[in-house]
Amino acid sequence: MHQQEGKSEVRANVQEVMVFRSVIQIGPCVTHRSRCLELLASLSALPRLQSHSCRAMELKYFVAESKKQRLRTLLSLSGHRRTMLAVGLLWVRTLPLLALWALGSQGEPLSAPRVFLSFKEMRSTGTAHHFSFLLNTTDYRILRMDEDHDRMYVGSKDYILSLDLHDINKEPLIIHWPVSPQRKTECILSGKDTNGECGNFIRLVEPWNRTHLYICGTGAYNPVCTYVNRGHKAQAALHLQMPQSGGRASRAADYSTTPEPMGHQDYIFRLEPGRVDSGKGKCPYDPKLNSVSALINGELYAGVYIDFMGTDSAIFRTLGKQTAMRTDQYNSRWLNDPTFIHAHLIPDSAERNDDKLYFFFREKASEMGQNPVAQARIGRICLNDDGGHCCLVNKWSTFLKARLICSVPGADGIETHFDELPSLWRAYRSR
Repeated sequence: MHQQEGKSEVRANVQEVMVFRSVIQIGPCVTHRSRCLELLASLSALPRLQSHSCRAMELKYFVAESKKQRLRTLLSLSGHRRTMLAVGLLWVRTLPLLALWALGSQGEPLSAPRVFLSFKEMRSTGTAHHFSFLLNTTDYRILRMDEDHDRMYVGSKDYILSLDLHDINKEPLIIHWPVSPQRKTECILSGKDTNGECGNFIRLVEPWNRTHLYICGTGAYNPVCTYVNRGHKAQAALHLQMPQSGGRASRAADYSTTPEPMGHQDYIFRLEPGRVDSGKGKCPYDPKLNSVSALINGELYAGVYIDFMGTDSAIFRTLGKQTAMRTDQYNSRWLNDPTFIHAHLIPDSAERNDDKLYFFFREKASEMGQNPVAQARIGRICLNDDGGHCCLVNKWSTFLKARLICSVPGADGIETHFDELPSLWRAYRSR
């Protein structure tokens, strides 16, 4: 009987020592959840814990300089006290890790990025607020960031706002650009909605040069464009003495100086009087139709519906010195009821003549026969395209398009179709 009790005590001591050695060697166990569970199961099988007065030996354990000395001290403790010490160390080491483990889902690493955040959940954090400056306006759709002036330009119905990037909640600079009462009346008489359609919905905000923006609005079903003087007073005065080479370069703008932060009283944000252009081919008539644009080297490239009925879609080139160009009219092989999403310049090489502009859009797939479905497309044009001489006169001769097919990891992800493409942005790779 005494031998069996001695063997049981030795077996329990060995088990306790093994558990303790596992504790001091486990380190972070978040990525080894099964090992954490094994340790907890081992502890649950140990004898019932009781208190004993062994404070001096415990202190000797904690001040030991090596694992070997700690193990000797542990073995010199009574069985129950040794168990309590091991359990205490286990919980000290594993409680924070188990808390992290509980936050992750089964079988997924904690380093996996979060890909979904609902609007309701974002609101519940208290960090998001509705954008409102007591203006009778809606439809904040166009955003344009100006890193040179540290401003964010926002286009809405009848208003253009300039926000301070250093403090986005600061009172903005505001331009009121409504349509005339006569034009609004004509729009209403044509059968359009008073609030949802017969207003000047801003749909294009592009940098014209360092001190001006080129802005277009629907103009109550009569598209119109104008220039906005933006910047500091000293720069605006200097600009009047400089030649105006409109548009942005196809490479990053190389400015010799950077504007210093100044107050509202020193910052100009106003419409240029008397400088109004037609917005046809630049901005849609219908504010519900998407349009995209890019102003490059003084030439405006736009994916837009150009007629009152919203049936003639085109990729247009206007302004500048080159020939005005467009896609073939009412040709479903070129564009078939597209929803334009984004336009982005992607240089192929250091040679500017090789630059190409890519358009991302959704359209009905004509190859599907009687039941066309929407498919995501990517189209491409060359910036130096002058069209054809015998055929394709004033039409793109370099226009190509293809279905956008993406690949995702996994056996079922070889051809993944993101046909409901709502938006996109370019991710710059660090070198």
